[in-house]
Amino acid sequence: MVTYEGQSPSEIRTGDKVTDSLGRIFYALSDAYMELGDWEVKGETPTGDVKWFTLDPKSLVTISYDESAWNQDEWN
Repeated sequence: MVTYEGQSPSEIRTGDKVTDSLGRIFYALSDAYMELGDWEVKGETPTGDVKWFTLDPKSLVTISYDESAWNQDEWN
């Protein structure tokens, strides 16, 4: 597992474990996308609740993911 602190919400990808600036922890079920000036991500909380998270574009998040799960063919 690799963790990157101080990342823009724009970097969130499906499968990432995210901690936002409010301390909310969720697993991304979608890539982040911009809507009406904020980043939106569908996520699942550690308790199993699935909901949409709205993240301010100026806020920073911590992103963790398993590098071994990456499909390197996507980059070629």
